[in-house]
Amino acid sequence: MLNPRGQIRIENTFQLKSHSNIYAIGDVIDWDEQKQAAKAPKHAQIAAANILSQIDGGAPKKSYSGQPELIVITNGKVRCSSQSNPFHTFSQSLTFCRNTASRIWACFGVSH
Repeated sequence: MLNPRGQIRIENTFQLKSHSNIYAIGDVIDWDEQKQAAKAPKHAQIAAANILSQIDGGAPKKSYSGQPELIVITNGKVRCSSQSNPFHTFSQSLTFCRNTASRIWACFGVSH
């Protein structure tokens, strides 16, 4: 059930490899990606859809293939710096950065 680092081994549906009726998401899973809170909502979305599918008597239909690796550092309310995918255009990175900075500050009750 656990890898040598103590992480939970999962399928790409977020089901445990050893127990298909149990799901795990977030930093505890054995998935080759950076552990970031920003990835948890996508994990939850896929796991929830698969749990509902199982409750309805079906098989899990959604699978996870990972998310882009990104580090964002806010610089004020609407500016930030990021290390991201080198294939993004400047305008894509700028828009993403601004949206991300706004969401980060909103978590602390700060609006711009």
